[in-house]
Amino acid sequence: FDSHPQGDQWALYYRRQERFFSHLSQEERAGFVFRPSFYRFQQLDWDRVIRSFPEIRVGMESSAFDLVKSSRLVVIDHCSTVMLESLAADVPTVLFWPRGWWEPRSEARPYLSELESVGIYWPTAAGAAAMVRKIWSNPAAWWVRDEVRKARLALVRRYARMDENWAEEWLTALRKQLPST
Repeated sequence: FDSHPQGDQWALYYRRQERFFSHLSQEERAGFVFRPSFYRFQQLDWDRVIRSFPEIRVGMESSAFDLVKSSRLVVIDHCSTVMLESLAADVPTVLFWPRGWWEPRSEARPYLSELESVGIYWPTAAGAAAMVRKIWSNPAAWWVRDEVRKARLALVRRYARMDENWAEEWLTALRKQLPST
């Protein structure tokens, strides 16, 4: 199994990125740092995104998580580890990808539905861009709303826990899986 677009899905993936940015103002786009995929064979596609929107800065010099930690708003267009890191780091985050891509397993669907109900997840680039425009001036005010906080925390507690005593919790969970001797 692989967790990135396959074949001609790459072209659709980058068109969605272009669609997202096209719904933002030039000023909003200038506030973005675009961190494209490291799949170098796709560089011509993401170069097209950058050529279309030259005001967007490219952020390849640091890790995705370092960029997340230094951001006032994060937008992620795929389901990945950095999505979980961003939510766990409690940085205002907007997610978007089409339904059917990066399809969650059945037990995770309620969490994604809850993220959608509070405006964190969007199945379209246009919807995500509209949300970004709505919260652009103060994403933190939206992020601390009770219903947004509850939806984020529910997913983080289940899929992105960051406990101080993580090693003990892992050990306890692994011991439960081992047969008794």
